Amino acid sequence: MFTVGQWMRKRYIEDNKFLSPTFDQSEMYVRSTEMFRTVQTAQSLLQGLYPPGTGPKLTPPQAGGEGWLPPLDVGGEVVDRVKGMVTDETLAGGVTQIPIFTAPYHEDSLLLGYECAALGKKYWGGMKQHQEKYRAEFAPHVEFAAKHFGMEPTLENFRMIGDIMQCEKQDGRPLPEGITQEFHNAAMKVVDLSLDLGFGDKQLAKQGSTMVFYNALRDMMEKRAKGEPINLHKIGLHSSPYVEPYSMNVKFVYLSAHDTTLATFLGFLDYQDGKQTPFASTVIFELWEEADGTHTVNVLYNGKNIPLPDCPSGERCNLDKFIEFIKVNTPTRSYKEICSETEEGKKEGEEKKEEEGVKPKGVRGVKEINA
Repeated sequence: MFTVGQWMRKRYIEDNKFLSPTFDQSEMYVRSTEMFRTVQTAQSLLQGLYPPGTGPKLTPPQAGGEGWLPPLDVGGEVVDRVKGMVTDETLAGGVTQIPIFTAPYHEDSLLLGYECAALGKKYWGGMKQHQEKYRAEFAPHVEFAAKHFGMEPTLENFRMIGDIMQCEKQDGRPLPEGITQEFHNAAMKVVDLSLDLGFGDKQLAKQGSTMVFYNALRDMMEKRAKGEPINLHKIGLHSSPYVEPYSMNVKFVYLSAHDTTLATFLGFLDYQDGKQTPFASTVIFELWEEADGTHTVNVLYNGKNIPLPDCPSGERCNLDKFIEFIKVNTPTRSYKEICSETEEGKKEGEEKKEEEGVKPKGVRGVKEINA
């Protein structure tokens, strides 16, 4: 991810002069899911975007004085050690420390919306329906996996083994003893199959994290096009009053999540190649201001343009057309209603529709978009 960060530095700092060459907290907001590996992913990318040597500097009085001494009596040995490190750099090596916000795992509807029980039931239900269809093709490998690893002979367990082996391979480790390349290839085919059956399903993608994410994206792009501050609470899912003052000039939002998160985002856009999302993948939504003052949207998947629905292939999409696409394809029911599937949730969803000016089901003359 450090390399991806370097690519972003070239694109957004060196070539397009979009971001400041040194970190400016008013320009950027970073959010991760509440997991070690996604936070570490964000840290790595940000080190590439603002590498060592680009960090803040001390003034001569700061560097020459002892303002860095804490009230804690650290002892003469530590003082001498730190004195030998002090230069004009705030942190050794000119490192930049960029804050990374998170949201509670089970409340993260922006990046982990597909984790809610109702959507998980639909996903795994679809997998089970297709399990019989593919059982014969993978039966020998599933049975071998069950005996070799001591687990139930199910397609899902076989998929999990494939997922783990892919991670091991990415880290440069060899295949486990007794595992052939043929077995590995079959397991990876099931991994691809599971993502395609689940998150490649546009209806499921529409109801998952994309529902909350694309509404937040729509809001952010509309506000930036008008020169208005964006609502960071929709992205951060927190209510800290200390974050809001920075929303006035924020123009770069970085979200660190999972391959399944990206799969739902891509599924919403009708873009799926039937393969597992590669390690260190990125989906980028860019808002451009054209020479005539209009605004367009560019979507990149691992650096390549994604053809957007109803827009000419290879060209940036008009912002209004992109916003309309989001509106038409976003479920009218609330995320809470879809995930709870209770009478209380349904009632709340109908009340929300009425508040937003969307008439409830049954009224003549209104086209319903069913989730």
